[in-house]
Amino acid sequence: MTSPFDPTGAIPPTNLGPTPSPPGTPGTPSPPGGQPPERPGAAPPPTGGPGAWWRSGKAVWVLAIVAVVALGAGFALGRLVRSPAELASETAVPPDGLITARIEARAITSTVVARADIVFSDPIQINPSAPEGVGAPVVTGQVPEVGAVVEAGQVILEVSGSPVFILPGAFPAYRAMGPGSSGPDVLQLRAALAALGLNAGNAESKTYDLTLANAVKALYENAGYPAPGSEDASRAAAVRDARDAVTDAQEARDQATKDLAAANKAVADAPDAETKEQAQTAADAARSALAQMERSVTRAQEALADAERAAWTTLPMGAVVFVTDLPRRVDQVGVAVGSDLANAGGGSIDPYTGQPTEGAAVVLSGADIQVTAQVGLDEAALLEVGGPAELAIGAEGLTGQIQEICPQAEEGLAGGEVGGGQCEVKITVADLGQVNPEEMVGNVLVTMVVGTTSADSLVVPLAAVSADTAGNARIEVVEGELAHDQAAADQPTRTVGIVPGLTAEGMVEVKQADADLKAGDLVVIGRGAAGAAQTAGGGAADAADEG
Repeated sequence: MTSPFDPTGAIPPTNLGPTPSPPGTPGTPSPPGGQPPERPGAAPPPTGGPGAWWRSGKAVWVLAIVAVVALGAGFALGRLVRSPAELASETAVPPDGLITARIEARAITSTVVARADIVFSDPIQINPSAPEGVGAPVVTGQVPEVGAVVEAGQVILEVSGSPVFILPGAFPAYRAMGPGSSGPDVLQLRAALAALGLNAGNAESKTYDLTLANAVKALYENAGYPAPGSEDASRAAAVRDARDAVTDAQEARDQATKDLAAANKAVADAPDAETKEQAQTAADAARSALAQMERSVTRAQEALADAERAAWTTLPMGAVVFVTDLPRRVDQVGVAVGSDLANAGGGSIDPYTGQPTEGAAVVLSGADIQVTAQVGLDEAALLEVGGPAELAIGAEGLTGQIQEICPQAEEGLAGGEVGGGQCEVKITVADLGQVNPEEMVGNVLVTMVVGTTSADSLVVPLAAVSADTAGNARIEVVEGELAHDQAAADQPTRTVGIVPGLTAEGMVEVKQADADLKAGDLVVIGRGAAGAAQTAGGGAADAADEG
């Protein structure tokens, strides 16, 4: 059997087609061109071989690919294989370096930021009662509009044809006022009318007198309403009758005076004793009659005074609503012309929210806004009355002033219990600028300033300040500049005692120092691996490798 590998290097044929039959074999064609057939058992002419393969160029590409693969494998193996010296060098712990920051010269501001509720101050409800002599309190006019400003002496509502006035006062009206009334409410009424420019009489008198009655009458007439009782015909008739009675009594007294004079003359002219005795008796009777007439005149005059007092202008119950801090703003209107106040009124102020409950005829609030912020007791301890407060309202915001800091904050400070609780801080805004008050009600961000340093104050990061065993503040200052890749132990530094001031924005004001400091000096804020760097308090930080 012939070996498949020929010593000559020829590659035996492999299934290249059907084997040709010898000539003369039936059914087998002769070779084309009349060529003799190949000798049986002879090898076919070579069709390949090493020369042909090299000449094709495939070997060059194969060798190139092998070279690249070998190069990559060598590189990977070189990365994985390390000498002991290299491994020790790469795994060694780098020396600790100083982490520093520059001392800065600038202003810092300490603030307390909180949320604040804005409402119109001191809301009150107006629920007038029915005027005297009227069965049902029906609104007949003068209904205000929401947002309107109510001034002192203005009519807030017309109820059953009678006006309801707004006047300044510390406590509400609780009764009708007229002749015989005396007390602090009368004094309050007198002061309110005098403030309107009316002649209300003696400012210190607590008694309702004719001068005050005339001032009340002028209040009604100036508003275009008849004074209470002025249309009561019976009062006028009583005064007329009393005046007539005084006139009659005075005339009777005058006649009795004349009769007494005549009787006395008769006594003087009597011709004899008996006549004189009779004249004297008549004179005594005339004298008694005159005395009686004098008493009649006095009684008539007293009756006239009573009738006139009864005709004074009075102030009916419900005719005036006393409120503090006028003018005020109309916040809500719960009635319209034709409303029955017996069904519309009756609301009250919620003691928890300070807002009116449902059912008020008219709700008035202060014309000024009231800003109340909620802060913690520890934050409240930093604030001061009169300090500025910035409200995030409108395009440019509004500036207010701290008016009151909650009492519990002061108690907490006094008792050493600051922290944990919440308290109110009231803020006033004197000038609303261009901001529409209607847009201010709600919850806004408020920033209250605790303190601000001067523009050239030296400040250091809070992390740079430490304390010695005695509790004194100090900082560590680098001598010169940091050396590149210098260990912390080898960096020259000095300790400087300081008096810290305001703390804000992660920085501390240096109010006083034991040694000279200047902006740009490096202070140590920590120690770490050389080459590390941080940013502290907004100042640039350096590391040991950043000389």
